Amino acid sequence: MLNFGGTAKFLDYIGFGINFGMIPDIKISQYGEATLKYREYDAYGRLYLFGGAFFIGAGVGYHSAEGTFVQTASIPNYPQPFVVTSHGSVKAMILTPQVGWFSVWGSGFALGFDIGGQIPIAPSTLRYSTDVSPAIPGAVKPMVDPYIEQSSVQVIDTLDKIGKTPIPVFNLRIGFLL
Repeated sequence: MLNFGGTAKFLDYIGFGINFGMIPDIKISQYGEATLKYREYDAYGRLYLFGGAFFIGAGVGYHSAEGTFVQTASIPNYPQPFVVTSHGSVKAMILTPQVGWFSVWGSGFALGFDIGGQIPIAPSTLRYSTDVSPAIPGAVKPMVDPYIEQSSVQVIDTLDKIGKTPIPVFNLRIGFLL
């Protein structure tokens, strides 16, 4: 995951910042034609307990995942294959507790690492739609419905799991403090 953000530290004991993270759009060949993208953003506060580089902190924000699954299927006694395209997204509010080390040298070079997790703390928002290639005649539609149902169940179950599952996080931070 790539992260971008900004941080500030005051009086050697208090820090805060913002963070934006993303996984670039990826194709998942294990599931045929599937794509996935993930985004996360939060605002956080840190307490530098000993006035040095060691800190504990927490943030609050959102994470979202969006995916598309394209499946080609055939029906017995029907000459043409058909395409079922499922698109879905999930967005959840998260709490991000963390513990770590962050140091800035006199030149402004900053280096740090932290471990923690993204814990969903509010119900997730799930959006979902399924489309079937438009060339399916009405008489064949009842035979296509099981494929649509199967695709719908897979996508909705996966999105629901993403929206409710805590995700462990490890960050290595390199930057320059102005």
